[in-house]
Amino acid sequence: MTVKYDPILDKVREKDTGTGGGSVDSVNGQTGAVVLDTGDLNEVTDKNFVTDAEKAKIGSLSLTEVEIDFGTILTPITSWTIADAAIDVSKKILVFLSPNPATDRVGNDWELDNAFFTGLAGAGNFALSFLSGTKIIGKRNIYYQVI
Repeated sequence: MTVKYDPILDKVREKDTGTGGGSVDSVNGQTGAVVLDTGDLNEVTDKNFVTDAEKAKIGSLSLTEVEIDFGTILTPITSWTIADAAIDVSKKILVFLSPNPATDRVGNDWELDNAFFTGLAGAGNFALSFLSGTKIIGKRNIYYQVI
């Protein structure tokens, strides 16, 4: 018995089906001279396709870390303006908590706080709004991403 790995089927076949070039009745339901492209392949987990434009966009996404200061008065709600020349009103801003300690802080200060952020893009900046079920003081770090 011949055993051969088939990368298209992603499994080992027990016998070789030949070297190709023979005639078949149909391929993916198509008959005659069939030309397959990526549109003929089903997307499955971890085997999806992206266009060159999508790949370039994915490769250009990055996170920016910034330190924000809540001040010395405990507050559950506040806002800041974050300057970034790359931002314009057509952009979307995603905000994430950073586990990195801010100036004069130790460890991940966010781990016991529930914090909600929104970012609204402007011209060369974005409005960062904060809401929490707990009151926070001092400096903290966040990440933001411009898309």
